Amino acid sequence: MIKKHELKKLSATQYKSSQVLSVYKIEAMFNKMAKIYRELRNTNLWPYYKTYEPGNREVEVIYRGKQFLMFSNNNYLGLARSKKVIDKCIEVLKVYGVGTGASLAVTGCTGYHSSFEEKIANFYGYESAKVFSSGYMANSAIVSALADPNTMAFCDKFVHKSFINAFILNDIPYIRYKHNDPEDLVNKMNSFKLKREKKRHLIITESIFSQHGEIARVDELSKIARRYDAILIVDDAHGLGTIGKRGWGILDEFNLDSSQVDVITGAMNKSLGTQGGYIVANRNIIDVLEVKASELIFTSSLPAVSAVAAIVALDEIRNNLELYSRLRENVIYCRNEFEKLGIALPTCVTPIIPIVIGDETRACQISSELMKNRIIAMPIIPPGVPKGMSRIRIQITAAHEKADIDKLVSALGSIMQMSIMEGIIRVPA
Repeated sequence: MIKKHELKKLSATQYKSSQVLSVYKIEAMFNKMAKIYRELRNTNLWPYYKTYEPGNREVEVIYRGKQFLMFSNNNYLGLARSKKVIDKCIEVLKVYGVGTGASLAVTGCTGYHSSFEEKIANFYGYESAKVFSSGYMANSAIVSALADPNTMAFCDKFVHKSFINAFILNDIPYIRYKHNDPEDLVNKMNSFKLKREKKRHLIITESIFSQHGEIARVDELSKIARRYDAILIVDDAHGLGTIGKRGWGILDEFNLDSSQVDVITGAMNKSLGTQGGYIVANRNIIDVLEVKASELIFTSSLPAVSAVAAIVALDEIRNNLELYSRLRENVIYCRNEFEKLGIALPTCVTPIIPIVIGDETRACQISSELMKNRIIAMPIIPPGVPKGMSRIRIQITAAHEKADIDKLVSALGSIMQMSIMEGIIRVPA
């Protein structure tokens, strides 16, 4: 059943009668978070917005003149600095320069943009695609294009913030169902239908939840979407290149096709190793995007070099299965070593391995201790995760070597003997 407080959250418009209360709540929340952040800065535990330079290898960076191993990077297949990608990018840069100077709708579309759209649509098995300046923009665009105040969106509790902001920005009513719980989604949808009718329903999830490393039960969500005549939107940003029989993403993972998932969104800054985002769908949805999505119409398009980098990287994902095999081997090896330390892990095998700490200060302390060992493993604290669920998010890539993982495991093993690690290894939520 939908609770009263959930119904009150259905629409931004419904907040207007209590705006003063909302402002006070936001201010109180901001002040509380600001206090925590100030304390972290004052104790030199603030880990964010540091300046890094490239190291000798894909998984190494230079910080303050010293070399560190990187375990907090979305470059899952190590393609961001691939010689094959870079050589092609240099060739294109010399002709196309560093920017397009216009949106795709005006004069910002090159042959490389169109080629990537064709290739990514074909890769997933859809009729069409559209490229965006970031994955965040792609997620925002699909909401603004498909939804209006007569639409109801149902999204996973931990869906990416870009979707939530898009609901609020576009005054779209939305309900969050329990994390990765299709049964609760059904209950929410049934309960809502008793309250009122809407012309359109959206179901939105991530394929791999970015802070949790869990795979969404998209096979079950697809059945629910068909039963309720809802549009199913899956953000496959962290799935492409990391899950499935061939590493081809969420559809590959569950042996699904375009008839079972209506829209796939994605980000080009993860396994593709470059910058940008995309939406793949059937032609009628892309047609709507082209005339309704402000995120497409009112911003300059990606540079051609980003599109060509994604083309080369996508060809590698399709044709070089050794990359995916290496990634899986590294992930499994790391998980096995973590389990030997007694670290509880999520059941899903993905490159995102969270170590739940709980308290944000202790999470930052552990990250700081890892840095003393020349290892970067960033803490995720509120608002990235709920209060009390701060964590160290480990991200494994195909470019890591077993010796790199051994160094991480050894450092964690030593830190686990310290008081800041007492009682905090528990199953990720």
